[in-house]
Amino acid sequence: MDRYLIESPHSEKQCLQAAQTTFAAGYLLTFEWGCEAGVHVAYAMIESENEKQALLVVPPNLRNDARAIMLVKYDGSYPELRAKLDSFMKMSKAELIDKIEGIVNGNYEKWSIGITNDLDRARAKSPREWALIGKADSEQIARDVQKFFGDQGMGGGLGPELGPGEANPTFVFIFSR
Repeated sequence: MDRYLIESPHSEKQCLQAAQTTFAAGYLLTFEWGCEAGVHVAYAMIESENEKQALLVVPPNLRNDARAIMLVKYDGSYPELRAKLDSFMKMSKAELIDKIEGIVNGNYEKWSIGITNDLDRARAKSPREWALIGKADSEQIARDVQKFFGDQGMGGGLGPELGPGEANPTFVFIFSR
């Protein structure tokens, strides 16, 4: 079976009805709701044979607007992922900075920046929210971007501190503090 993320959007007006129909269908506790944050979407993670079957957890009156997203969890043993990462589009210093600025939105103190050549190890060392930004054109560009955001008040780390074998760290990532 495959794993699916179910997203079932509804308006603020439909919120109570969405919860009631989901409860009546027996799936209220299957979903997590973004309504309290102003995001009127119910989310669920389920295992299912296919997308159509996965959507059956959504009450019929909400199903047309819902979607089921098949998820795949990669680890370092997936050769196709390694090939994608090796061919990852290299980014300039300006592109990396722009992409990070778009995510952190000036809240530098809430984020840290890291550079690495080993994404699996970097991910394992940062248990919080984590985002791969891109692959720098060179190690120097990665280090310059890391320094730029360090100067803005963003935490740093998980780059050279990762230990031996950390030659040529060109992947740039950020993680919440």
